[in-house]
Amino acid sequence: MKKIFKVLICAVLGVLIMLSVVACNDNQGNQNPPETPAQPTASLTYEKSGNSYTVTGMTGKETAVVIPAEYEGLPVSVIGESAFAYSRHNEEILSVTIPDSVTTIERNAFYNRSEMTTVNIGQNSQLTTIGNNAFSGNHSLKSIYIPSGVTSIGDSAFNNCGSLNSITVATANTAYSGEGNNLIEKATNTLLRGTNNSMIPATVTTIAPRAFSRTTATELVIPVTVTTIGNYFIADSAYATISYQGTEEQWDAIAKTSMWNYGNREVELKFNTESKILIVYFTAEYGNTEKVANYIHQQIGGDIVKIEAAQPYTSQELDYSIQNNRPEVEKAENARPEIAQTTYNQIDIDKYDTVFIGYPIWWWTAPMIVGTFLEHYDLTGYDIYPFTQSASMNVTHFNTSMEFVRECAPEANVHDGLFARATSTTTINAYLTTNGFIG
Repeated sequence: MKKIFKVLICAVLGVLIMLSVVACNDNQGNQNPPETPAQPTASLTYEKSGNSYTVTGMTGKETAVVIPAEYEGLPVSVIGESAFAYSRHNEEILSVTIPDSVTTIERNAFYNRSEMTTVNIGQNSQLTTIGNNAFSGNHSLKSIYIPSGVTSIGDSAFNNCGSLNSITVATANTAYSGEGNNLIEKATNTLLRGTNNSMIPATVTTIAPRAFSRTTATELVIPVTVTTIGNYFIADSAYATISYQGTEEQWDAIAKTSMWNYGNREVELKFNTESKILIVYFTAEYGNTEKVANYIHQQIGGDIVKIEAAQPYTSQELDYSIQNNRPEVEKAENARPEIAQTTYNQIDIDKYDTVFIGYPIWWWTAPMIVGTFLEHYDLTGYDIYPFTQSASMNVTHFNTSMEFVRECAPEANVHDGLFARATSTTTINAYLTTNGFIG
């Protein structure tokens, strides 16, 4: 009897163990079960056009609108004019999910949906067109994504979207960019819409009308590259200060009317009244150092001067395949090549307390003419910010060049340098931000 009882116990335990293993395996196979896809909003209305459908509106009171990719077996490709505009549908809409099948959002589609916080657009979206005022008056909208295929955004598409904190544009988009957390039209360098976290890049030359209307940020920095500012561009915003990186004379030269600050007349303008920053750079080859210098200048202002050699470098002298080429010999001799007097004539060093000095890497360090410049002046107490780049971007060579700069300006406060390609504007901006030159 005891033997039979033991057999029964073992059998029961075996079954329990097997069930446990099956349960564990099942759990392991479904650790991240797929989310149930949101069901399309049932009360949407449609209109057939050819071989696809246009969403024309809705009859229900759903607050989270989900547009399907298909209706009656055909793709849903258009969100129609004023389909969800407040004037047509007065119930609250808090979010909308737009399927990848939609190619066009027509004008006023979500006009004055002041309560809507979320617009879901996928990375595989086929969207190409956003019409005039499509999202205008979406005061609560927090973010927007512009897919790679969008080539047309109509006037005032995001007018008065003052709660926007981020604008993301697909990197593959050829017509628009999201640089500096803005919506920028590439062909015209026009900032169409800014956010509460905007940093206007030096690529921008035009700020569109109402670009920053209703924003809640309190300070805006405008680079000297801006040549045109549209009417009402800060209307009804919280901006207390606009810091323009140029002089008052340069500001007055910007194309704008007296309506530029209409709706926020109390905003205070601050100008770069006297430059204390000198940006000097030496380049004799491809101009990459010059590009970095100009970009820094556009971001922080100051005066900019190119270091010219008294005896200009020829292309043959810079041919590194030739033994004992000029830069190689100068480095070996720790020479100090003479600088043209015209360079010195442009610089009153007593005007400055901060010097950015740029150069390429030559023979694993800074060109010797950089030493000529640094040793020409008494730089005691000056803040020196070296910046450089090279074809190989070898960090060891960069560090060697930094040692050279510190040796040539021993009494200066030589800060950690910037090592970045001319195209790496994100790295350059981060460096300027870390060192307190831009916000």
